[in-house]
Amino acid sequence: MSIEWFRDLVICISGLTFTAIIVLLAVLVLLIYKKTGRVLDSIEATSNTVYEISATVRDEVVKPIVQVAAV
Repeated sequence: MSIEWFRDLVICISGLTFTAIIVLLAVLVLLIYKKTGRVLDSIEATSNTVYEISATVRDEVVKPIVQVAAV
């Protein structure tokens, strides 16, 4: 076996290794993306709930107090 054969073997093994790493990174990114999407949906739902609560408090508590104070 000559040095060229070892060189070609190293190139093939490196190529397979880099391909496996790229595939694993792609899977990892996909999993993180899915988890992040769920978290962002939860944050959006929570912020909508807080907005609705603050709108209700404004309409039911603050406006009557301001109207009484204005009289």
